Amino acid sequence: MIEAKRISKSYGRVKALDGIDLKVESGEIFGILGSNGAGKSTLLKILACIVPPTSGEGWLCGRSILKAPTGVKGLISYLPEVPSFPDKLTGRELLEMVASLRRLDDSAAHAWEGLAKKLDLPELDAPTETYSKGMRQKLSIILAFFHEPKVLLLDEPTSGLDPKYSRVIRQMIAQSGVTVLVSTHSAFLAQETCSRVAILHRGRIIASGPTRSLIESASATDLEETFITLVGRCGDERA
Repeated sequence: MIEAKRISKSYGRVKALDGIDLKVESGEIFGILGSNGAGKSTLLKILACIVPPTSGEGWLCGRSILKAPTGVKGLISYLPEVPSFPDKLTGRELLEMVASLRRLDDSAAHAWEGLAKKLDLPELDAPTETYSKGMRQKLSIILAFFHEPKVLLLDEPTSGLDPKYSRVIRQMIAQSGVTVLVSTHSAFLAQETCSRVAILHRGRIIASGPTRSLIESASATDLEETFITLVGRCGDERA
């Protein structure tokens, strides 16, 4: 469902991504774990057809991100790390606009009302400029999930949320039934939700595989310790 082949991205002399190869199977929840600045957001933006790669190619649902970006966007949802909304629109107006653009029927409203209740976001009729950080994150989650996409690209989905709603989001991801690629710096989120994980460090994947296998290969007790161990080895190699 998701494939990246030798994807690289440079901004001037800075190489944000360096030859990323990645495959995510249908229905799989796959995690990209990395520190701030590792290249996680850049990779998701490329796969979501928001920014082009400097080199390489990618496919989602069999469609090329280079040759068929509009087709890709019609099948996926992308949750950005920092949500940005037209501030004068209410949450409901924004949802209605997205539903119209995606040519959805009236059942879409039932879907987002249910998600708003689950996430305790009753302020759908208030302008988004009045939303707190947590409320904006909840609205962005609703926007990503309500139209039942084939692929979810989620960038730091629990950012700004308290433990109660972070748990709700993890449950939503686990129960989504679709292909999910989630980028995070939270080893806990990745270990709780992802069947496989790739560790991204300085624009390169330094380890990838089933979550439990990665932990065992690093002789670690959990994914957080695994991440620290493997990234530390990279630092030793560069020293």
